Amino acid sequence: MLGKPIFIILDNLSQKGIDRFQNLLNSGFLKQSEQANLLFQIILDTKDDNKLEYSKEQIHKIIYAKDKYKDDRLRLLYSDLLKTLETYISLEETLSSTKQLTKNQLSFYKKNQLTKLYESKLKKYHTALTNDTLRNSEYQKEILEYELEQYDLLSAQKRNQELNLQKIHNRIDEAYYAQKLRWACLALSHQAVYQTDYDIKHIDMIISESERLDKDNIPTIDVYAACYQMIKLDSKDSFSIFRARLDQYHSRFDPLELRELYLLGINFCIRHLNRGEKDFGKVGIGLYQIALQRKLLMNDGLLSRYTYRNIAMMAIRVEDFDWAASFSEEYKPYLDKKHQDSSYYFNLALIYYN
Repeated sequence: MLGKPIFIILDNLSQKGIDRFQNLLNSGFLKQSEQANLLFQIILDTKDDNKLEYSKEQIHKIIYAKDKYKDDRLRLLYSDLLKTLETYISLEETLSSTKQLTKNQLSFYKKNQLTKLYESKLKKYHTALTNDTLRNSEYQKEILEYELEQYDLLSAQKRNQELNLQKIHNRIDEAYYAQKLRWACLALSHQAVYQTDYDIKHIDMIISESERLDKDNIPTIDVYAACYQMIKLDSKDSFSIFRARLDQYHSRFDPLELRELYLLGINFCIRHLNRGEKDFGKVGIGLYQIALQRKLLMNDGLLSRYTYRNIAMMAIRVEDFDWAASFSEEYKPYLDKKHQDSSYYFNLALIYYN
């Protein structure tokens, strides 16, 4: 269908978002043609009324009146409208991020040599980073970017003053360690399931170096180092250390990374449960319960039917049938409506069968 990407995007925008985009089109800010505005209105009409359909020829006639039909011209118009809609999405994403807005403003001030405004904004940026409660792998990148901006400011001033080069080197190491450890954990976990070999270089050095860092200020490295050791050593002691670190520093991670960490811990429990260690099934249920309470397993307020089944199955395997049943009942409303009944009754069938 011509214009299908536009329909897909609009289906994932709120009505408020669609209204804002239309207002932006009408304002002329995006320099869109009148024909594109008209095309967008046609798309909205057909979207709102599922029975309303136009052929390409009819759309061309509405927009270009008596002009001879040209398929290329209509396709180009759709393409232009899609680019404009994607520009709007980019604007919305930027405006929703205070940090990204700050970076753009710093870039403008620096490019136009507005030194006082640049310095003032940089101080505010540092204050915001300092007050941020998160200390995840993305934060390490943010603090590195601040030091790089600070270097630009200092180096543009007196030549004989002290520069922040040591801090830059420290922040580079910390950002690298955090990212490397995070992705090493994910690779090692994937390797354990799919028997895929990954060549993870320098990891032993990073683990060793991480022991020297200030764990309270850089807890992300400490947690990921413990997670890596848990997967690699595959022992109860390494799991206990990881669990303790996760409990201690869970508030310093954003939901995405926290979800990853809980799932890595749960996968560890599943592997040991598969070896007949039932105690790990109970521990895994505990991790699932915490993740559910913190809504880490939800996507747009919905629980995947596969996760729903896996949680019940783990409870069944440790013969906690009452909890499996109460969980299935409580979280049925959080399933996609088209899968609610089938998933719910499948869980009940598993419970009663076992």
